[in-house]
Amino acid sequence: MSRVRVFLTCLVALLAWALPAAAAGGVSLKSQLSTSRPEAGETFTFQLTALVEAGNPMPSAPRLVTPPGITVHGPSISTQSQVSITGGGVRHRMGITATWTLTAPRTGRFRIGPPSVQHEGHRVNGQATVVEVVPAGSAGSRRSPFNPFDPFGMPGFPQIPGFGGDDDQGDDDSDRFDLLPPYPDELKMSRAPDATAFLRAVVHPTHAVVGQQVTLTIYAYGQRGVFRETNTSEPSREAFLAHTLLENSYAERMYQLPIDGQLWYAKKVRELALFPIRSGKLSIGAMRMGFDGRGYPSQGSNKGLVRYSNPLEITVAEPPVAGRPPGYKVGDVGRFTLTANVEPREIVAGEAVSVVAKLEGTGNLPFTLKTPQRQAVEWLDPTTVDDIDARGTTIGGWRKFTYVVRIEEPGEVELGEISLPYWDPDRDAYEVARADLGSVKVKPNPGGYTPPEPKESDALEGIAKARTALGSAADRHQPITDHPWFWGLLLLGPLGVVLVSATAHATGRAREKLGERRESKTRGASRAISDARAAHKAGDRAKAATASERAVLTAIEAAVGLKARGVLREELPSTLAEHGVPKDLAEDVVALLDDADAVRFTGADDDGADFPGRAEGLIARLAKVKSSK
Repeated sequence: MSRVRVFLTCLVALLAWALPAAAAGGVSLKSQLSTSRPEAGETFTFQLTALVEAGNPMPSAPRLVTPPGITVHGPSISTQSQVSITGGGVRHRMGITATWTLTAPRTGRFRIGPPSVQHEGHRVNGQATVVEVVPAGSAGSRRSPFNPFDPFGMPGFPQIPGFGGDDDQGDDDSDRFDLLPPYPDELKMSRAPDATAFLRAVVHPTHAVVGQQVTLTIYAYGQRGVFRETNTSEPSREAFLAHTLLENSYAERMYQLPIDGQLWYAKKVRELALFPIRSGKLSIGAMRMGFDGRGYPSQGSNKGLVRYSNPLEITVAEPPVAGRPPGYKVGDVGRFTLTANVEPREIVAGEAVSVVAKLEGTGNLPFTLKTPQRQAVEWLDPTTVDDIDARGTTIGGWRKFTYVVRIEEPGEVELGEISLPYWDPDRDAYEVARADLGSVKVKPNPGGYTPPEPKESDALEGIAKARTALGSAADRHQPITDHPWFWGLLLLGPLGVVLVSATAHATGRAREKLGERRESKTRGASRAISDARAAHKAGDRAKAATASERAVLTAIEAAVGLKARGVLREELPSTLAEHGVPKDLAEDVVALLDDADAVRFTGADDDGADFPGRAEGLIARLAKVKSSK
């Protein structure tokens, strides 16, 4: 009889406790604990689900009241939607689920709650629950997850056979893990390489071509509860152009998941889009991160528990030579479309039209396009603007090229097409993006220059006079210059003077020409520096780098007479040294040329380098060099 009374008492308590706490407010609250008997120092979760009828204002601002000594993190909030069919009708409810992570450092009984949400200007409370924290490692401390709607699982209630509680078979951890919120598959692991915390780096794909995007993702795992990122150093990636997809982990959601029978906390901490700029076995270095949080012993002030990710290596090759279209440049990889607009379509000879080409797509957007070559049609260097950013986990956007095209001859001029050959890694094939430019009607220029008509001339004019009467030809007077002795007399006297003066004159003339050439090259270097300054001010880094390189090469030729453009880059330092250029100056020249190549190929200029300023400094130093040749 006593057992029946206990059962009825529990049933009444169940009905009273399970009644919607906010029926008047239209909110249904449901609470759930991952365990009702956690061990001291163990982390457990409290979950609150708040639902309203569809169409009503959504609940918000969940709170959880906890006693002193309990560490709380959260909540993490997700939306919920439930559809049920009752009595032939469809009921649709919507709301939120809030999950808190709690840790009790000491044993005892603690009242958790009540939880609450904000709804239509009022705070709606749910039911509080009680947990019993047992000593760490206590036998039998693992019980089935506590369901707040099951009073027989509450501490203090007697256990009735067949109605919940512990049984002879016990419970395993799989029941506890079944209550965890969903987590991404990318976080799954079968074994943990460290018992406390670790970083895991993955890259996809591991085999790529030059210019193809590879995505580097780094995850952090901690076994002793929630953690924060501190004392971070980024992974090295010298052979890659990098775009950031995830800069830090502070706003990233943390998940709970089982690894090898234990509960872990994990989150994504970095994600980078990397574009390899050369072929070979390329390395990605380790990332350092400190785990900052309760249970993670710090290795110094603000260092946290320091861990390093695993270094990676990927294999990079050039796209196949077979089937490579003419004009393809290594590094042009992705998927692109090309459109173009020409204005105006009718001009006068000698005038120009504007050609605006827009390249769109995903991947490593090139900095140059292939323009058609036509007689009497001149294409000037384009100006560019772009909008390139992350689209999810892929880099993409657009780059716009604006050309000025001058046409000299009248007629119906076909401009041809702008094209871009590229490698599509998804299709594993070459493609060509094309934009047909059509034709431009060019009228004659009435005010333009017209070359004079050539005059007919008599080839015999001036050789002999026309004869007016028949007869023998008159004797011609033989000029003195036809006699051999004339030249002998002329040369014998002044021959010595001529030789001496000729030698002196030739030497002076050679020096004069050398000076003129140096002055001409100096002026050319100055003009190139002016072009570089204008491009740098306009934000066109590639054009500024090109003009700066031209200025330095011209200054080298002016200083030591070396045409450096025709010398292999790896041989340039030694060649400059042979011409009297100091070693440190030669190394600085080669460094500028390499940086300029990197900007033109990849657009990389992370520190906003002042190419015109560097070039001016090198030119000033070259002006002081005296050639040894």
